Formats: sequence, C-alpha cells, structure tokens
Amino acid sequence: MSELLIAIPTLKEAQLLQSLLQKWEEVKPFLWRKEAYWVGICGVGAAATALSLSHWLSQFPIKKLLMLGIAGTYRKELPIAQPLQVIQDAFADLGTQYYNTWIPLQKMGLSLLPQWDTPLWLTPKQTWEVVKEKVRGVTFQSTSGDFETAQKRFQQWNADIETMENASAFLVANFFNIPVATIRFISNQVGESDKNRWYLHACQQAIRNFIEKLLRQ
Repeated sequence: MSELLIAIPTLKEAQLLQSLLQKWEEVKPFLWRKEAYWVGICGVGAAATALSLSHWLSQFPIKKLLMLGIAGTYRKELPIAQPLQVIQDAFADLGTQYYNTWIPLQKMGLSLLPQWDTPLWLTPKQTWEVVKEKVRGVTFQSTSGDFETAQKRFQQWNADIETMENASAFLVANFFNIPVATIRFISNQVGESDKNRWYLHACQQAIRNFIEKLLRQ
C-alpha cells in the first residue's frame, strides 16, 4: 500500500483523534505515523497548508494525500457533518478588486507559479473516489463573516462550499505529482458568525469515524 498522508488544518478539527494518535509515533510536532498512514496538522489558511504539505512531502516517503476538515456551505441542501469530496477549487481572493469588480489573477495576465500556467479552477491531476457526493469549493483567506458577503461570493463563484485551505492541497499535490483527494464536512452555513449555531462537534466526530473506518480497510 502507498503511504498516505491525512492532512487536517487545525487541532480543533482533530480534537477527537487525540486518544487515537497517542498510540502512533510522533515523527515531528503535529505529524504522526503508524505503518503506511500519516496524520498531520497542516495549519490554517493556504500559506500554512502549502508550507506544511511541501515540507512533509519532500522529507518523507508519502505517495498519496488526503485532506479532511470542516467547511461552510453556500447551499442549504448539503448535508451537515457528512463527507463531501471536493473535485474543483480556486484561490478565490488572489487578484485585484477594481471598484465593484473582482478580477482574478489569471485575467490579469499572471500565473500563480512561473513554471505553470495555473488555471483559475484547480483540479487534481491524479485522484481517486473516496465518497459519492461531490462538490466544488472556493478557498478564501478571510472567511465570510456575514450573509451579505456570503451571497456576493456565491453569486461570483457559484461554488458549493468555502474553506481556507483546500486549493492548496490540490496545488501542492499536483506539483509533487501525487494523487490527492479532499473531503470536507459541513459545519455551518457560509456567513453564519454565531458559532453556537455551528455543528462543530458533529464534524469532529465524523472526522474521527471517517479515519477509523479508513484504517480498518
């Protein structure tokens, strides 16, 4: 079996994994290993995710990447705390704001990396089906803190979910030429600032259940 890295953005999302990971070898701070499986806390946002993943993939014999985490949904019909596989994502705040018009990086004649003609919408070069339910995401470095902002972003991008890291997982995996799959669990409606209305605990439990099931396969 190819060695698989399971990347999770925050300790809060991985909170219910602590008892599980205590039995694993801690190779580095926030990076654990057991047989062919690795679990790493990659950090919040696109920059931290790209840095952590690139470091681990260049240092260790990891051949596949699986990202797990929570997400906000633009679509109320998406199920809460159920695994959704992201098949397309974009760095949605890389560009320029020209009065009321948002211009993405690619329409400015720029590419994210000089050696690549990086498309606006990133898709994995190599992937595998983890779950049946598929969604399209957008990655922002500032989350939608109100419903007005959320509605504007939805109208602009017509995406299903919003995260702060997902596009980085695609970018790094494509750069290292390894298969990648990203799974998100809906914790809240995008724009909901009252975290008492989030389903965080349900998502934490869902992430643990998902990993336990994966390890039994």
